[in-house]
Amino acid sequence: ATRNDDIMMFLSRLRKTQPLCVFLFLPFNSTITSVVSFSTMPGSPPNPYSFLPEAPTFAVTSTDLEEGATLKAPQLSKAFGVEGGEDVSPSLSWSSEGVPPETKSFVVTCYDPDAPTVSGFWHWIVYDIPATTTSLPTGAGNPDRSGLPPGAKMLKNDAGFAGFCGAAPPPGHGEHRYI
Repeated sequence: ATRNDDIMMFLSRLRKTQPLCVFLFLPFNSTITSVVSFSTMPGSPPNPYSFLPEAPTFAVTSTDLEEGATLKAPQLSKAFGVEGGEDVSPSLSWSSEGVPPETKSFVVTCYDPDAPTVSGFWHWIVYDIPATTTSLPTGAGNPDRSGLPPGAKMLKNDAGFAGFCGAAPPPGHGEHRYI
């Protein structure tokens, strides 16, 4: 099996067992380096990544997201009919400081563990992001892939298309985390 097979198997298992929405940075050597949550919800199920062994971390920032804040209209789902939603992926930036030197590529995922399904809802999965990459621009998750670095690939999200699907919690369902 190739490293990509290992990553895809990991993501497949994660999709079946983990109830959450995540921006997950995974180096190609299969060591989770950073999990960034842009929203938390008191009394919610635990973050399953908290049960994994500690790993090196690095900072991730965004000009489109604010920790603990409500998502802005561009990051809401047009595909699911949310008023003002645009399905625009947020900008993400990180420093190479703290990234293990053996890193070959990154994976970015966005997952909602609070979606009313048996396994949450996967909004975005990008893999094979070159290790030299330190940012993804706003809109990199466009289905035409024009904002992705060369070689990066997207898997289908739970809405059925390869791209970023914005947030669309059902009315009255309360706050959701996007991890």
